[in-house]
Amino acid sequence: MVRNEISSGAVVCREKDGGIEFLLLARKEGFMDFPKGHIEKGETPEIAAIREIKEETGLTCTLIPGFMEEMNYHFTGKNGIIKKKVILYLSKVSNDEQVIISHEHENFVWAPFEKAIKIVKHQNQKRVLKLAMEMLQDQNSPEN
Repeated sequence: MVRNEISSGAVVCREKDGGIEFLLLARKEGFMDFPKGHIEKGETPEIAAIREIKEETGLTCTLIPGFMEEMNYHFTGKNGIIKKKVILYLSKVSNDEQVIISHEHENFVWAPFEKAIKIVKHQNQKRVLKLAMEMLQDQNSPEN
């Protein structure tokens, strides 16, 4: 049996020591991921992303306009195959906020792009991370 699921989340970043760091959460399944989760009834994907970030990390965030990417994949769950669509936004948080991970995760890391791109193992994660970095670089370029 194939079941469809839609989740929402964000690539979360912060400015640190003149550079950009990305937040990755250690999932119990053994890989690093972005904060994300199911969209609840009545929620927009944007509201769900903000809520999920708060629930999974304790961070208060705002989404950066103009960034929205999808990751599509499938995996075998308890009741069969799950086709998953994840809508991801880009969010910047302040340096003084502390990450408090939820019971869903084992650990977290803030990593500069060069390290983060090596930490994430799935190609769709790498693609979204590259696009997020490109947007952040474009925003910080002298002509903007």
